[in-house]
Amino acid sequence: MLTLLLAIFSASLMAQDLKAVWNKDCDCYGYKDSKGNLVIPYKYSFALDFSEGMASVRANGKSGFINKDDKAVIPFMYEWSEAFGEGLAAVQLNGKWGFINNKGKQIIPFTYDDAKVFHEGLVQVKLNKKWGFINNVGKVVVQPIYDRVDDFREGMASVAPVWGAGYGYINKEGKMVIPVQYKFVYSFSGGVAMVSTDKGHYHIDKTGKVLDGDDKKTIPNTAPVAEKTPSAELACKAASEKLQYAGSVSLAVNTLRKFYTQGNIPVAAYYLAGGFEKGYIHAPKKEIDSAIYYYQKAAVQGYPPAMYCLGRLYQYGTGNDFPTPVAQNENAYLIDKKKSRYWYNEAAKTGNKQALLRVELLDKTTAATDLAAAYMKGYDAFEAKNYQEAYHWWKVSALEGKDADAYYGLAVLHHLGKAPGSDLNTAMEYYQKAADMGMKGALAEKQKILDYFAALNAARQKAATSTASTTTKGESYEQWWEKTYGKGGTQNSRPMPNNNRPTATFRPGAQSESDRHQNAMDQIYRDAQKQMNRSFRNY
Repeated sequence: MLTLLLAIFSASLMAQDLKAVWNKDCDCYGYKDSKGNLVIPYKYSFALDFSEGMASVRANGKSGFINKDDKAVIPFMYEWSEAFGEGLAAVQLNGKWGFINNKGKQIIPFTYDDAKVFHEGLVQVKLNKKWGFINNVGKVVVQPIYDRVDDFREGMASVAPVWGAGYGYINKEGKMVIPVQYKFVYSFSGGVAMVSTDKGHYHIDKTGKVLDGDDKKTIPNTAPVAEKTPSAELACKAASEKLQYAGSVSLAVNTLRKFYTQGNIPVAAYYLAGGFEKGYIHAPKKEIDSAIYYYQKAAVQGYPPAMYCLGRLYQYGTGNDFPTPVAQNENAYLIDKKKSRYWYNEAAKTGNKQALLRVELLDKTTAATDLAAAYMKGYDAFEAKNYQEAYHWWKVSALEGKDADAYYGLAVLHHLGKAPGSDLNTAMEYYQKAADMGMKGALAEKQKILDYFAALNAARQKAATSTASTTTKGESYEQWWEKTYGKGGTQNSRPMPNNNRPTATFRPGAQSESDRHQNAMDQIYRDAQKQMNRSFRNY
């Protein structure tokens, strides 16, 4: 009966297998079943595959849990337990990670900064820049106090309390069983793990006892690792070397797929990705989309080389380390500078200096591109007479990009009275900045404003001494001047449109001071109109 139940359970799990898929239209993830049907809608920023579906079974009067490989994940030690079979998947939504079941229902809240996949009933989660472990109901089993953690294998997980200070091993209770002392470590398999220090590589058991050689000395770095306990990592590397030869490609791919699907070993996914990227697997075609898929599998498990390669593929969309013209790049649709920067940055956090340089270069390139786009957006808005939008984009381009064209554009807007709080003094300031940066014609425009101020000052002095001159409203020209152009005046020293100009009273046979002032105003307005109609693309 137990065997029958296991067979039914295992078959039901296989029918429920879902895979995370990315939709480029929304740049988001959902899940499809084996027939390609979308089961969970596209809505997550990032998503990992489902892991460790389990069921409750009884044997000899006790309950425990098995996975779909019929292996006991949780020992048979309970009087009763609830059955569950769908497994959980880590997904990111609104910048936080949580876990859902295969119906899309939230099981563990979205509270974590990062998350991995379940192994042996526990999963790594990141909170406040530190890693720990929770179980499949969200209970914290190992407190988040580590800079780096690997998944549990045979009840042991390697951890680094401080990145760069070495690794040790903990058990599922969070106890440090083997002290921090190793430079590199690998997961346990068959009760043995390979580790390394500055002296070399060797194997240890679950107590930390060295197993290599009669005298228990370490193996020199130049010597091969003991063949009697070959590690999965070394086997993957050996398989990857066979990818270069047509006759052994099929066997090598099968080996790597086996290691990845059975052990979820990131190095296996990394070498598979390399085979697709270099065109070894279906020679001579380079399959960049498949390479990205497998690099991502390795990267989300914290494998630094995969992080860097993923950043490179997202940057260029090719297997090369340099850009290709979009028209000639069949994988241009895969280019995503945002994702490229993210993975370069993740690689940089592991100490990869080249990745850090890539991040800095991408930031500079993006900033320059954005600022150039900001200037053109401002110019297009100005042409459409959307002066407020033009002001916004030119402000960005001028202040952040130190762009002479943008400074000139801001000056024009202030000169024409089209900028918020337009001011001719500010216009002169911006003209001067544009001139200092090599903009031709900027000083000539600044001089026009200076001449304008001089003309207005002379006209005002004359108006102040002309007591006989009045406007059609019966005001003295001095009164009109103070109201219109003086302190608190509504025009703020801007050239007035024709329909706002006052009409002076003429005396027969003579032209009053106010008439002469009006003629000066007409000339200023005409100059302004010419300025408004000109194209400053020529500068």
